[in-house]
Amino acid sequence: MATWQEASRSAWLGTREFYFCWIILHQKSPITPVSAHEMTSEEEAHLYGALRSLLQGRTLIVEEVDRILNIDERFLLQDMKIRVVNEVDA
Repeated sequence: MATWQEASRSAWLGTREFYFCWIILHQKSPITPVSAHEMTSEEEAHLYGALRSLLQGRTLIVEEVDRILNIDERFLLQDMKIRVVNEVDA
């Protein structure tokens, strides 16, 4: 598993879409198999469609960690912990 420092060399860290994805994941967490009706934009619907096939009925939980990552001169990102669980209410 790569650390964020190693991953920071990747071009996708400089894109708005990367951060938009994290905003949606954080705001909509937990993302459950039945949360599709809560997705309000086309971008959210595309993201949910991709996640649904990856999650295979499980729940994605995104939680903030008490640390800010200084990605580059343009972006700061709240560190997050991702969990995939079988229970909807975990």
